[in-house]
Amino acid sequence: MAKENRGSAALATLANARSNGPVSVLKFGGSSLKSIARIHHVADIIERRLKDGPVIVVVSAMGDTTDHLLDLAFRCCPTPDPRELDQLIATGEQVAISLLAMCLLFRGIKARSCTAGQAGIFADSSHSRARITHIERDVFRSALTKEEVLVIAGFQGVDPDGDITTLGRGGSDTTAVAIAARLGAACDIYTDVDGLFTADPNRVKTAKLIDEVPSNIVLALARAGAQVVHPRAVDLARQYNVPLRIRNTFQPDQTGTSVLTGEQEVEFYNPIWGVAADPDVSIVTLQFADTSTDVPLGILRLLSEQGIACDVCSTSPSSITLLLPIVGARVLVEYWERHARTTKYTIDDDVVRVSIVGCGLAGRLDVHSRLLQLLAREKISVKQIASTEQRVSVIVKESDLLKVEGLLHDEFICVGPLALASVS
Repeated sequence: MAKENRGSAALATLANARSNGPVSVLKFGGSSLKSIARIHHVADIIERRLKDGPVIVVVSAMGDTTDHLLDLAFRCCPTPDPRELDQLIATGEQVAISLLAMCLLFRGIKARSCTAGQAGIFADSSHSRARITHIERDVFRSALTKEEVLVIAGFQGVDPDGDITTLGRGGSDTTAVAIAARLGAACDIYTDVDGLFTADPNRVKTAKLIDEVPSNIVLALARAGAQVVHPRAVDLARQYNVPLRIRNTFQPDQTGTSVLTGEQEVEFYNPIWGVAADPDVSIVTLQFADTSTDVPLGILRLLSEQGIACDVCSTSPSSITLLLPIVGARVLVEYWERHARTTKYTIDDDVVRVSIVGCGLAGRLDVHSRLLQLLAREKISVKQIASTEQRVSVIVKESDLLKVEGLLHDEFICVGPLALASVS
């Protein structure tokens, strides 16, 4: 074998470097592991990073594996049992960790793959939307002492009954940041883009890479639809002051975007940092036969229990209009069936939410006015508008997504006077 025995000399060199440098947690997403060639490329990155210090690796399932497994489940039955569904989709990560560990071992690098149970990652029993409750440090300490690279299955934990529970979409990001927080380590999220941009660079050609950005802005962008890093991971990084970077697997020498936490982010203030879009939303309007608050309160309680976030667009004594993920509308179907006599509803799926994200936007009437005048001038109909301290969102037809996203980016990012001060 061409690479046989390359490992002993390399391992001796790496061992000295590892004992001196700080621990880093490296997370690789599904697009980084889509093929065997890409898994070897990830192994290259890990080998280089070991020269700077010890690493722990967290991975997602390969490519579209999770979607494929979900498709198999729903072809078996329309409502798969939640426990069995988690058992199924957790296997995607198990395949990825084994293959990557094989690649590392072949290079002479000590490595071991671990499921969540083997690594000591514990979660609650909320299948498909579990939260990590505790991470044991013993396995990680032992591996670091042995100068061994642990390759951990992201997206999963073990509940008090010993069952696998999954953390929901983007859960591998959460796993990586949680491990980093537990070990006092830095965390690098490797993905298929150079970092965080002022808009999706695949849709907005004038989007700019942001070198440094406060974690609260990353969190707001993620919740508004930016898919570079999961909101729960950013929230954990903020809580535990985890140094976080977003980097490109295929441009590993680029520094990417640094997410600032704690005292670092205090010095950064821009009125508007970026534009994000979320097509996975529906407008749901419910009308009630009487003015009782039981129905709307029941709806909001149900969504909260299911971990589904929503924007309340408008309310009246006899109706409520919500903007929520499409899956949220499905969750409400059963509720509506129980209240069929008192509740009428409409669902509009032909919508997208486009948001400008920044600081202190709730009171910026100049921003609201400028935004609405721009869309009126372009004859774009706005179905709803909602604002928070960090976000102003317009709900428009899905067919207007590209146009509105580009218009808002050009108006608020590329032009001024609210242009960014810290972009490359």
